[in-house]
Amino acid sequence: MARTRPLAPASRRGRSPGGTGGRPRWSIRALAIALCCAACASCSTAGSQEAATTTKPAGKDAGSTTTEGTDAPEPPDPTTERLTSGDFSIEVPTGFTIEERDGVYVMSDGDRSISYSRTATDAAPEEFLQALLDQLGGDVADQDADGSSATAEVTRDGARELLVIRQDDGAIAVTTGHVPDGGDLELADVAAAADSATGAVTLTPPAATAGPIELAPFTAPDGGAKGLVPADPSWTISSNGGTIEGSSDVGTFVFGVTVQVITPENTFPGAGGISAPYADAASSLGVLLPQLVQGVSDVQITSTGAEGVIDGYTSSGMYAYTYDWNGTPWTGVAIVATDDPAKYGGFQWNWYFTNISVPAGSDGSVGAGLLEAWRAWDPSGAIAQRSERSKQLLDETNQIWQETSEFRADQADRQSRDVGCLLQGYYDVEDNSRTYDLPPLPCGQAYAPGD
Repeated sequence: MARTRPLAPASRRGRSPGGTGGRPRWSIRALAIALCCAACASCSTAGSQEAATTTKPAGKDAGSTTTEGTDAPEPPDPTTERLTSGDFSIEVPTGFTIEERDGVYVMSDGDRSISYSRTATDAAPEEFLQALLDQLGGDVADQDADGSSATAEVTRDGARELLVIRQDDGAIAVTTGHVPDGGDLELADVAAAADSATGAVTLTPPAATAGPIELAPFTAPDGGAKGLVPADPSWTISSNGGTIEGSSDVGTFVFGVTVQVITPENTFPGAGGISAPYADAASSLGVLLPQLVQGVSDVQITSTGAEGVIDGYTSSGMYAYTYDWNGTPWTGVAIVATDDPAKYGGFQWNWYFTNISVPAGSDGSVGAGLLEAWRAWDPSGAIAQRSERSKQLLDETNQIWQETSEFRADQADRQSRDVGCLLQGYYDVEDNSRTYDLPPLPCGQAYAPGD
């Protein structure tokens, strides 16, 4: 089977990637990581913004305040101007333009920039700032906190990162500044901008996706197979001749079963067994599953991962499919192979089946755990070539897992990375790691296919 392998990351936009750290989750620390170091929001924006509408009235609220003891308007501050984008408004030093990127507001002036975002969270500003500093690196030149606000100045890579974190009515407002060493932008300027901001949209972090279910080592009593199976005692596990099977209310799996199917013309009353006309691999699911599992109906192939995957069989493939089980919709992925009756004197045909399935709409924890168990399955005690090939296929064909959300447990991590890239000023935030089932890349990078 032809295969494409991901190689080293290749730059998508010709920028230096922003730091992403490990694989974040939406907790106090992870929220800061998931926002991908808002301090970096400005680092990659210089020269890339297209200016949005900018208004420049004199002062913060020109004409609305008076100098004490006189009716004359307060003189305009020539060093600041108010910028707007939709309902959002902020006062920054003169010379900046503003651009909104999906709820992240980026103000830039050459190599100076300021970003502002507002995210729904109950994290405390000081905790959020500390997580951000841990992720950022560099040298902390100044840091302060007073309960509802936290600030810091960091020097790194020949620049200063200016951070202002404010608690704001059930949310955290993150205002950051970036300026090269010696440049004219101070922490006080960023704090003043944070205080002046109004009308920002509130970003909502994606719900965390559960991690895979707990698995436990398993060795078949006959020594034919070993691997990992769900640790929860509610699962029923069995094994014979290199196969491993398991079932519960939250999932099922069958690793490496071969069934002899008798052709109808050779079926006799009372003989028992499974009887059906020969069918190719894809069609055989709808023909045989209802016979093998009581209550199964309406089997439908939803996508094909690969065809001709097991040598020696007349028909084989890897498929995502759906079915009803006692009225409840389920979704599964299977490697299936069928062998023509002509190879067996027309009396029977062989059906090979290995799969995992879960109720439709599952959160990914069971499906991802079953995928790990499938990959850990070792039938070497009763090895057959088809079983070895089906194991290899799991590592070669990844797209089918990414198309089936019930078998993904890292969706929130990828969404977290995407939100962070927006904060760093990238428009095209999705990398192609989803295609290859690989870890998310730094912003602006993508895996390059090759040999």
